[in-house]
Amino acid sequence: MADSTCRILMVPVVAVHGVGHVLFLVPALGLAQWGQTGRSWLLSGRVPDIAVRATGGLLWLLAIAGFVAVGAGLWGHHTGRRFR
Repeated sequence: MADSTCRILMVPVVAVHGVGHVLFLVPALGLAQWGQTGRSWLLSGRVPDIAVRATGGLLWLLAIAGFVAVGAGLWGHHTGRRFR
């Protein structure tokens, strides 16, 4: 399979996977509940609940941003002169 074909197939898969992490961000922030508790086995009970939610939300936002950035990077990747 050519590089461009593989890239065209991978861009939506990676980007949509990243956007799908919103399903975990919303319960972590306490905006809705659909199976996830929004609690942390490591932090809950040791630090205030707002800190647990902020930390969880930040980690999910980083995951979303990372996957979307990888999708954008794959989309903008140009085949041409390569660095040595």
